Amino acid sequence: MRYSTDKKMKKGVKTVKITKSSATSTTIKKIKKGSTYYAQVRAYLSFPNKVYNGSYSKVTSSSYSNLYASYSSKYVNNKDRTTNLRIASKAIDGTVIQPGQTFSFNKVVGKRTKSRGYKEAYVFSGSGTVMGVGGGICQVASTMFNTALLANVSIVERHQHSQRVTYVPLGRGSK
Repeated sequence: MRYSTDKKMKKGVKTVKITKSSATSTTIKKIKKGSTYYAQVRAYLSFPNKVYNGSYSKVTSSSYSNLYASYSSKYVNNKDRTTNLRIASKAIDGTVIQPGQTFSFNKVVGKRTKSRGYKEAYVFSGSGTVMGVGGGICQVASTMFNTALLANVSIVERHQHSQRVTYVPLGRGSK
């Protein structure tokens, strides 16, 4: 998280790293009384030898005060599938959904093409699997869907997988 009294985040920007995955807030010490502080948040993914930082939220707010839900899913570290997960996650990262706004996974993530960096990985086809560009990003969609359920967000449209997946409970996968 980064914060400043400058809404444009150009001057006096301070950074705070929240390291506990269960933490939903942090306390900023030494603030100026009577000042309004603005914050931008970002997600990060930590591996034993590397940390991947997402982009900061595009919306600067003085009211990031609640974490409504969080959800994570485990995945097998297959190089091409993992690349697809990262690209889709990065496209979503920093997105702020305003009250009354509808989030569209496909609009935000965009087309899954080789020119955008997506790799071939297994995708469901009928009752089996085949190689397809963007294979695996359904896990990102499923993780987003489960987070939305926990946050009690109204679901406007969702398409369930044609097969069972192991990374979310039965009936809660999305494609």
